[in-house]
Amino acid sequence: MEDKDNPLKSHVTLFGKDIDSDEDEPKEDKKEEKKYQREWHKYHCHCEHGHDCKGTNFGLVILSAGVILILNTLGVVSWDFWQYAFSFWPVFLILLGIKVFLGHNMFARIITWLLTLMILFFVIVYSLMSTGIPVENYLPQGTVDFVNSFNINI
Repeated sequence: MEDKDNPLKSHVTLFGKDIDSDEDEPKEDKKEEKKYQREWHKYHCHCEHGHDCKGTNFGLVILSAGVILILNTLGVVSWDFWQYAFSFWPVFLILLGIKVFLGHNMFARIITWLLTLMILFFVIVYSLMSTGIPVENYLPQGTVDFVNSFNINI
């Protein structure tokens, strides 16, 4: 569509609405458009404050795996670590199910992030202890006893 007053004026459509580059547009229409864009962003990002918060738990798992792989490559941690760590793969499916079940509100993000952190800590400590690395010297005795109570034969 061309403007009758200005034939060189371009026509832009955003989110199914016509947007013109006029500065004459009423402020109410601009406010309404910004509100529409914020609502569209919140709906598609599943986030109350407009940021893309997806993937923080997955990022934590990938970061931890990368650190362990570097330690494997440097010879600090045995490659047997992965044999013990992969025995806990169903726990991460359960964690994903909890995240989906709770939804995308702030409470759910905090709960799933804390659960991911605790489970990841447990899996790493258990796998390190199982490969013979003396992490017991750096952890509280209650943590060591808790991890030792899970005697899984692989």
